[in-house]
Amino acid sequence: MSSIPTHETDTTRPAVATSCPPQSVLIIDDDPNIREVIARIIDQPKRTILHAANATEAELTLSTESIDLCLVDISLPDGNGIDIVNRVRDAHPLTRSILITGDATTERAVDAIRAGAVDFITKPLDNDDLSTRVTDALRRQHKAFRRDQRLDRLRTLCKQLNKARHEITQQVDILCNDLVIAYQELANQMQSMEITSDLRADLQGELDLEQVIRRTLEFIVNRVGPTNAVLFLPNPGGGFTVGGYVNYSHDKQSHKVYTDQIATHIAPLIAETEGVVHFESDQLHDWLDADNRWLENSEVIAAPCRDEDGEVLASLMLDRDVNEPFDPEHVDLIEAMAPLLADHLIKVISIHHRLSDLFDDEEDGDILPF
Repeated sequence: MSSIPTHETDTTRPAVATSCPPQSVLIIDDDPNIREVIARIIDQPKRTILHAANATEAELTLSTESIDLCLVDISLPDGNGIDIVNRVRDAHPLTRSILITGDATTERAVDAIRAGAVDFITKPLDNDDLSTRVTDALRRQHKAFRRDQRLDRLRTLCKQLNKARHEITQQVDILCNDLVIAYQELANQMQSMEITSDLRADLQGELDLEQVIRRTLEFIVNRVGPTNAVLFLPNPGGGFTVGGYVNYSHDKQSHKVYTDQIATHIAPLIAETEGVVHFESDQLHDWLDADNRWLENSEVIAAPCRDEDGEVLASLMLDRDVNEPFDPEHVDLIEAMAPLLADHLIKVISIHHRLSDLFDDEEDGDILPF
């Protein structure tokens, strides 16, 4: 049987905004008393709480009910909590999971996140902490649900507009042109959302910063083709350093100087921009307002990766010879990637800090490499 002692804290919960959508939470634990305790802590208006005593009951509920969030105990009579999280992720992609464990280890925490859990909570539970984490997970689930709804609507609109365009092309040229523009705008939005979906899948469960950078640069090269690509990271001194790069056109002798120069002179300029920038060689001179010999006869795409507060967590820059120009789709690619990469870096930083807080007293000091 599970045993979850809780810290008694102020159980007064903040009022829920009237605009909050209906939400459903499935508590999976073999101890009915524990389920009742958790249900009392997280109960809020418009929130339905369901119970399952084991993996079998959980799967039956998931097959018949629309569940937004699962709270899964690590040990169940007929299964392992991490296995359940994995199955929920594969069979119910819009359902989020939080793992509850009384035996917190680095390996178990990483396994939970890689299995698809959006968070993990250690016992004994703190009432306020549990309520906050559940509310945050449901907020992110609702945001993802609305994003998928929007993508479905865009697909439907594109099909309808494409059909209408073919039907009226021979009749009304002006109207057809308007529809083409509208169709292209919607198609661009859909492409942007599909790009972020692909990159999100590529980074799913990856918590190692070096691997995140490597996968991001590989994703860019696979979409753009041969190009110099650099990902800058802020350093404690207020400047920027090169977190990772792809060298396409520079020789080995000059490449180190090249990366040092752009980290010093160009990364801060990218951090000051509000969005993606695209410059050819003659435009670069005005933008840099300095010696730009390292980007002479080059075309550049760059963008800062900002969080919701506007803080720059990283910057991306692509450059290659003006005789191999970038396509407009490449500019859209970087524009779509920048906020998603910022979101994933926030997750990496958050998990790193949580693991550091959990395990900084362990003798072996075995913390994830960031």
